Amino acid sequence: MAPMWTLFILATATTRAATTPAPPPPVPFLPPGAPPLPTPPPPGYPLVRKFEGHSRGVSGVAADFQTRRAMSASMDHTLKLWNVDTGHCLRTFHGHSSAVWAVATDFKIRQAVSASGDKTLKLWDLDSGRCIHNFTGHTSDVYRVAADFHMRQAISSPWGGDFVLKLWNLDTGSCIRNFTGHVGFVGSVVADFKVRRAISASKDSDDNSMKLWDLDRSEEHTSE
Repeated sequence: MAPMWTLFILATATTRAATTPAPPPPVPFLPPGAPPLPTPPPPGYPLVRKFEGHSRGVSGVAADFQTRRAMSASMDHTLKLWNVDTGHCLRTFHGHSSAVWAVATDFKIRQAVSASGDKTLKLWDLDSGRCIHNFTGHTSDVYRVAADFHMRQAISSPWGGDFVLKLWNLDTGSCIRNFTGHVGFVGSVVADFKVRRAISASKDSDDNSMKLWDLDRSEEHTSE
């Protein structure tokens, strides 16, 4: 019986060794105060990277995957410039006194325009973090912005107030033209500054419309 008992113990130990997973590799030493190491996503998972640093919700983002840069707008009153390859924040932009709802950026020209709940837009230098111009004139939150940094113009849409869209000169910070016609929250605007047309989208209380605008005229071009 002794040999059989010994064989049974050896077989059990061998089976347990085969089924017990190997211990995880040792955690690398981190100096005090160092951020934790990122956890790599499992194979096949579509998430590549997570960008963290804002203290409140992120409300807008612009990116250029050729220059490997992204810029975010946040309800914490700041904007952040990111390295897409590492996820590191390269610079934080301070100056708005309320939520920053949107940002339009040209990463080659190295400038950005932000739209904020403080009723202003700001033109930023991406290399220094300096505010170049402050655009004032809206009567409520500036909710969306579209810009062409070669044509040196931007168009902005308001959250409320008078529901007037505004065309801006990026070099001077002055308002070129107003566009009136919406009677409700203007939630989006897109523009082609070479073709000289813009489309705005609104939750109008009367017709829930989009409007097509001629950027060279202060009147509505088409409405559906």
